[in-house]
Amino acid sequence: MKNTLPYRRVDKAILNAFIQLSASIPFEKLTVQDILEEALVSRYTFYAHFHDKYEVAERLQADMFREFLVYMQEKIPEIDARPISSVEHHRMIDDAVIEFSRKHHAQMNAIKNIHTETIDYFRLIRNFFTDNYKKRVGYHFNKDLEAKIYANMATAVMDYYDSASGPASNISESVTESYISAALYAIGLHDREKCRKARDFLVKLNQN
Repeated sequence: MKNTLPYRRVDKAILNAFIQLSASIPFEKLTVQDILEEALVSRYTFYAHFHDKYEVAERLQADMFREFLVYMQEKIPEIDARPISSVEHHRMIDDAVIEFSRKHHAQMNAIKNIHTETIDYFRLIRNFFTDNYKKRVGYHFNKDLEAKIYANMATAVMDYYDSASGPASNISESVTESYISAALYAIGLHDREKCRKARDFLVKLNQN
């Protein structure tokens, strides 16, 4: 029975084996036999739980995304309830996203580079932030484009800080500076010194 404790324990063992192996073996080279040996289960037992490695990845993605939704559905109302500027709001959302990704580094690392019709974790994240942006912002001509840009930035932040090995200090400041630098470059300000001065000015403006 799928709801029994022994069944769930085997499920967890297989998922954990997949996560552990993904740290050293690319998904395309990972085999069911590798998972069997890591999870210490028989081939018969594996196929009683999953059809193949793709279904294991799909389950992990579903579990991760469900946890992400629960986490953000708790965080966003808390942030929305605060009397803060839109800039500070984005900073706090970024911090929440980074916090989640770092707590789930191993799980995210196991699936974030898999891209199939049914497996694309960051596509789900981008869709979430796109929808969230549209709900929060009133109608105007560029809302769809802004929502996509915002979603892609949030996903990039999650991916970058999940992969970064450095300390987590001053994350908000670094994210803000990166947004500003990218925006300045996008509008044609490519001179390094002029870009630095403009970025420093805008960063200070955001802090006031």
